[in-house]
Amino acid sequence: MHSWGPCDGSKLRRSKPCSVKRGLATIWHIDRPQSYLHLYCAMSDPQAPSTQPLLVACLCAQWCGTCKDYVPLFEGLQSEFPDADFRWIDIEDEAEVVDPIEVENFPTILIVSGGQARFFGPVMPHLETVRRLIQSQQTQTGPSRLPAEVQALAGRVMALRP
Repeated sequence: MHSWGPCDGSKLRRSKPCSVKRGLATIWHIDRPQSYLHLYCAMSDPQAPSTQPLLVACLCAQWCGTCKDYVPLFEGLQSEFPDADFRWIDIEDEAEVVDPIEVENFPTILIVSGGQARFFGPVMPHLETVRRLIQSQQTQTGPSRLPAEVQALAGRVMALRP
C-alpha cells in the first residue's frame, strides 16, 4: 500500500528511509501489521544525510572570454569535489532553462545543496574564492533565502541530464 501525503514528526520516529523515490522528496517507510506504508514527507529529517549531490552550475555564454576561463577551473574543482555535480549551462543554448531569469553578469554561479538553491550570483574565476564558496555551501541546512524564481531555476537545472 502506498499513501502519499503530508506527515508529522511523530510518524518519522517510527520510520526509516525507504528505497522508494518520488521527485526530490524524502520517502519514509513505516511498518504496519499487514501492509507497508510509504509516506511522502515534504519536511526533511535533520539527521538524514542529503541524497542529492551538491550541484555547481556555471551560467555562461559562448562569446564570454571570462566564462572560458572557468573551464580549467571547473575541471580542477571537479576532481577536488568528486561527489559534486558540475554543470556548464550556456544561457543561449539553454534559454528555456534559464528563462525568465535575465543573467546579465558573466559568469554567474548557481550552487544547489539539499535540493535548494543556496547561492546565485556572478563570481570571477579565482580558484580559491570558488573553492571556499563551494565549501561554505556544502553544509548549509534549513530553508534557503533565495527568491522563488532562483529556486525554480535550480529545479530546472537539476532536471537537465548531465
